[in-house]
Amino acid sequence: MKLLFIYSNHATYLSPHYHHGIGFLAASLKKAGHHVGLTIYDCPVERDALIADIERFGPDMIGFSVATAQYKYARLYSSWIKESFCAPMVVGGVHATLDPEKVMAHPAWDYLVAGEGEEALVELADALDSGVDPANIKNLWLRRGTEIVRNDLRPLIENLDSLPYPDREVFDNEHLLEGERKVLSFLAGRGCPYGCTYCFNAGFRLLYKGMGKWVRFRSPQNLLNEIRSLAPKYSPRILDFNDDIFTLNRDWTMAFIEKYREDIRLPFRCNVRVETVDREVLESLKEAGCDAIRVGVEQGDEQFRRTVLKRTMTNAQIEQVFRWAHELGIKAWSFNMLGFPGETPELAEKTLELNRRIRPDHLQISIFNPYPGTVLWEECLEQGLLPENAEVMDGYFVPDTPLNMPSMTREQLQTLHRKFVDLSESIKDQIRIAEKYRSRKIFTDLVDIFDQAEIVQPEPGYVKPIYFTMDEDSRKTLQEHPPSSIVFNLKIPPRSRFEAAVALHPAVWDKALGEGVLFELHITPKRIIGKGKRRLLLSRHLNPRQNTQDRCWIEVEADLGEFAGKTIALELVTRMQNESKSDFNTAGWANPVIAETP
Repeated sequence: MKLLFIYSNHATYLSPHYHHGIGFLAASLKKAGHHVGLTIYDCPVERDALIADIERFGPDMIGFSVATAQYKYARLYSSWIKESFCAPMVVGGVHATLDPEKVMAHPAWDYLVAGEGEEALVELADALDSGVDPANIKNLWLRRGTEIVRNDLRPLIENLDSLPYPDREVFDNEHLLEGERKVLSFLAGRGCPYGCTYCFNAGFRLLYKGMGKWVRFRSPQNLLNEIRSLAPKYSPRILDFNDDIFTLNRDWTMAFIEKYREDIRLPFRCNVRVETVDREVLESLKEAGCDAIRVGVEQGDEQFRRTVLKRTMTNAQIEQVFRWAHELGIKAWSFNMLGFPGETPELAEKTLELNRRIRPDHLQISIFNPYPGTVLWEECLEQGLLPENAEVMDGYFVPDTPLNMPSMTREQLQTLHRKFVDLSESIKDQIRIAEKYRSRKIFTDLVDIFDQAEIVQPEPGYVKPIYFTMDEDSRKTLQEHPPSSIVFNLKIPPRSRFEAAVALHPAVWDKALGEGVLFELHITPKRIIGKGKRRLLLSRHLNPRQNTQDRCWIEVEADLGEFAGKTIALELVTRMQNESKSDFNTAGWANPVIAETP
């Protein structure tokens, strides 16, 4: 049988990534002798394109694996498919498992696989391939005319080593690994014992109560063998263990990383929960090659976190883990959420303040969305916070909410979201600058004294301090739409020089006008411009539309030693060669400083 999976990646707002669930399903189907294909859409697809993709594969069955944010697209696509094809359609995944009645109310679905799907999907494919009635397959719901057959769940798969390694070929894994990322991801186990009220795990655990052990791990050797089988082929730069809590079982963690340190030694990242690690565990992770840990902070008020989210860790525990990570040289990310029911702007500010204290290397901010089968979904319904027929947002990074929130307006939520983004960029920039100037002194940060500068600009808003981000590298920047200038009156210390990075914003690389932008540094050795000889000390031309090497930060510097002890006018200029005004050539000086000469 030929089965085609259709996956709507665009509703995740993640970069192209490997989907372990589909990987395990595809591997199980292939092991049973079936042919498997996969079509991934990174943005919404038009009907004709979808139909053409399916016609090219010619499937006997079509499958969707969906989370809640993806389901509205799966529902739409399945309707189009039903109008054009006779192949049966099966839906599974977290959303289908936790809201099966509403999902099967959509007439396009012929089958629904609930819970762990490897065995049920193989049995369904076998049955359809051989003409056997699949009506009694456990984990399977199916449509019989106007009736729905609802079969019971089977016990959980106890021995995860019995499963084949998740299939990579169906994903065009070379494409996922191209470029600088080169990240190969793995799952060490299944299940989480905690009861976070926003998470699906508690709902799944309730469904499977009495049907086997919910938290299970592959044997360390099984996981190491999978890594060994893939690393030579894909040459990853770094590995990523995507388990909800990689350090959940201390004995398993220590046994695995001891063997990993001996056999693999590739850098890796993982998710941890603060209650599951101490300094010894973190030291062992570091010795084995751990590059970064990701930590769920979620909310900064201990009482709110404990009573509403059912997360019992203290702020002191969170701060301690980040302190250990910083001391050991492990990057530490914080996961945070905004827009919980009952959350006020004052409570959200506590999350910001906690992040200022822990100084994560990366701060992720997502917006709470209520998902069926979770405790907070039920509470939102009971409190009337969900409008009728409300849809969750397209992923949890969209700065909006489906809720009617009496405790926080949409405008307040969006303002707070911007604060989190700004804080994330600020911390990253501070960490990078601290590393760069570890052994040198910064005399003056020009962005910090921007309000003292004289601005010459064609119209308001052309010149302002912002953050430029390229390839996750955020830098504090003086934006200058050309033609503009920024003049600072400064007394220059001995042994100093001007340093910065210049760039055009990535959003304008392919539509920049004219012949690019000139960045210039002029010096006038007197306080008042026009009463000293104005000298050009630095000039750099960027044209990223024509020159791909200009699509990055370009470091620039100019020695100021001859001006030591003098007061000068330091002028940062951007202009186009034809002197025209340009809204499109968004240019900037990143981290402009007067620093000690090496």
